[in-house]
Amino acid sequence: MKKSKIIGALVLVLLFSTSLLAQGITGKGVKLGMNLSTFTGDDADEEGLEKKMRIGLAVGGFITYSVNEMFALQPELYYSMQGAKYKSSEGDIDGTLIFRYNYIQIPILAKLNLSMESNIKPNILLGPSLGLNMSAKYEYTDELGDAVEAMGIDKKGDVENVKSTDFGLVFGGGVAVGPAVIDVRYNLGLTTVDDSVFEDDFKNSTISIMVGYSF
Repeated sequence: MKKSKIIGALVLVLLFSTSLLAQGITGKGVKLGMNLSTFTGDDADEEGLEKKMRIGLAVGGFITYSVNEMFALQPELYYSMQGAKYKSSEGDIDGTLIFRYNYIQIPILAKLNLSMESNIKPNILLGPSLGLNMSAKYEYTDELGDAVEAMGIDKKGDVENVKSTDFGLVFGGGVAVGPAVIDVRYNLGLTTVDDSVFEDDFKNSTISIMVGYSF
């Protein structure tokens, strides 16, 4: 219930801000993309496991508020599948440990347009992002799953002690060709996602490749 209230309040703030800036809105649209995510930090490496990228989905929408011809603000709201994957490197044991963390991401991006003279408009994106954790699950697969199950550990379940909010810094670039948009961005996690008493250092690290349509 607490999480749903936070999301509701943030969405209302976003809608209210949009109405205040309505006269300056020059674009709005939808985006769909692919995430390549992992964990960084002092405690992100697991003994006997090799860290890999997890592939996930990103989908949502955006609005663009132009300050002038070259500079704009672009608030976004999208669902983001993140987490990490670890592949077993212990002897002949095959399998992976997968962390599936799902977020509602709310970045507020500064957008610098590099060209206004043609129909092809490259841009640079930079700004903070707030992530609201929707779910956090783990799963051991194949022989690795059998091995941990033999030790009394469930093959899959909920990850405990995950923070409900995550703060990051987004930077990247894109290009608009008419109403079509594409961008590549990196969301650098600034705070650990672990909410235990020890606060182990696990930070989100996500590369997103997104395409969209502005109308």
